[in-house]
Amino acid sequence: MLNKYRQTHPEWSSSRYDFFLFVCRAHNTVNKRLDKPIFPTLQSCIDRLQENTKVTSAAVYRNAYLNYLISNWQREMSSEGFINVDIARKMKKINEEYFTPRDTNFVSLTLPEGNVLELIPENPRNYNAGAGLPNIAKVINQQQLRPTIGFRLSGGRLKIV
Repeated sequence: MLNKYRQTHPEWSSSRYDFFLFVCRAHNTVNKRLDKPIFPTLQSCIDRLQENTKVTSAAVYRNAYLNYLISNWQREMSSEGFINVDIARKMKKINEEYFTPRDTNFVSLTLPEGNVLELIPENPRNYNAGAGLPNIAKVINQQQLRPTIGFRLSGGRLKIV
């Protein structure tokens, strides 16, 4: 999703406004896939952000999300899981050392209106974009056909499979 957006909007990271517009569009794209409500305006995205960070700061949300990623990837017990845990730990360190001290509240955030209804084209690999969630039976059958590659815990040791 990010690569396709970068191709159509090369300015996506050139300013806070363009980045926030990308975040809103990506959020709406995922919500559409999950049949959840879509935010119709940039101001509605800002309002939801302000509402969600009234009690808990954005730093707490970022930290909780990184902890969630680490715990899930640790249970995966695959080479990709181990690599992702390392990346998430580095992201957590960056969050603690850089972003948290510079954290700001979103009370005074105002941005000019933009088109947040422009959805990002996706590559439908394991799901039908019109049907919401992936077809679990199809995904399970595909995984059973693929050879298992990664690590397995056996006798207290990791073995490559």
